[in-house]
Amino acid sequence: MVQKRVGTGSMRTITLALIVSTALHLVLGPRDDGMPVRFQVRIDGHVPGADHGSDTDAAGNGIISDARLYQLVRQSGQGQGIDV
Repeated sequence: MVQKRVGTGSMRTITLALIVSTALHLVLGPRDDGMPVRFQVRIDGHVPGADHGSDTDAAGNGIISDARLYQLVRQSGQGQGIDV
């Protein structure tokens, strides 16, 4: 299930729920004016730690600077349901 919620101002939140995989990739792009977008990823409400993707750090932080495929999560071991 993918759900988009629009908050106050220019904040946009994308909520992804119950994804069964070992990795989460999304195609993302900067704002309409070309400015980069900071984002934060959580797995079941917690920072990803060692399961962070190549485009996020262990705290789940990342920056969208180009329109491309971003790897947000890469879990080790068996794929489990993730609530990001």
